[in-house]
Amino acid sequence: MTQPELQGICPIVDTPFTPEGEVDYAGLESLADSLVDGGCHALALFGFASEFYKLTESEREKMTRIVVDACDRGGVPSVVSVTAQSTEVALQEAEQIEEIGADAMMLLPPYIRDPPTDEIYDHVKRVAKSVSIPVMVQYAPGSTGVTLSPDFFARLYNEVENVDYFKIECNPPGTFIDTLHDRTNGGAKVFVGRAGYEMIEGYDRGAVGVMPASAMYDIYLQIHDHYHAGNRSAAVDLHSDLVAVLNQLTKVGIQWDKRILAERGLIQSAHCRAPENTFDETYDDLFYEYYEKYVLPNIDVDQSAMTLD
Repeated sequence: MTQPELQGICPIVDTPFTPEGEVDYAGLESLADSLVDGGCHALALFGFASEFYKLTESEREKMTRIVVDACDRGGVPSVVSVTAQSTEVALQEAEQIEEIGADAMMLLPPYIRDPPTDEIYDHVKRVAKSVSIPVMVQYAPGSTGVTLSPDFFARLYNEVENVDYFKIECNPPGTFIDTLHDRTNGGAKVFVGRAGYEMIEGYDRGAVGVMPASAMYDIYLQIHDHYHAGNRSAAVDLHSDLVAVLNQLTKVGIQWDKRILAERGLIQSAHCRAPENTFDETYDDLFYEYYEKYVLPNIDVDQSAMTLD
């Protein structure tokens, strides 16, 4: 079986909800199609930006089928994450992901109740070896509270044949990426996480791609294209605009990203299932200020719903 080569801009697909809190499956299909048609190199599902922790098992299965089908239609790889906290359930999720036809699996190591490192390692190794598709291991200590070393991931790379990719989103990630590359003789393929804050540095250090949320996917694509065309200064300038938005986004979280998606007409509602941060009047003002100044000038205006007052 020919394995897909993962690289470039691979956004985490946000979960659209109706105003009543139901998963908007038609909206999910439309969003996935828009991301593929917009030039994304792959799509990923059930990262933190997908609000995976607010979804039922049946919702996740249906969403997986929708996104995998959208990627198949568009000819780009699909990456679906296993996030279960027990090895037994994670093995079931992995089996289902492969059966549905995902091209690759992302694997979030367990973190609830601070499990011992050797138990985390055994979990990741068992789940990764249970599938034949490529595996990306996610390292997100800011979200999970679990700290692991580059040697942990290098050992996985060296011991598990299909573990080739790593999403690194520690803060800062630079020396971690370098050390991981050193420990794997340059073989580990790294994606930058953390919304792409360190996208330029990550590329400078040999990262092969970025996994941000969905809303500003085309800005990430432009940065990627500038950088790989040798136009580093243009990439840095555009990345600076992006970081200005990200500095505000982190105050409110996924709600801000979904507001951008809704303003652009890529989803119908910015609803997040409770509990979630909510906008007050100040955040509303900041949102529109930054959206107008940094987002609109850098996207295809024809794709924007242009609902600003």
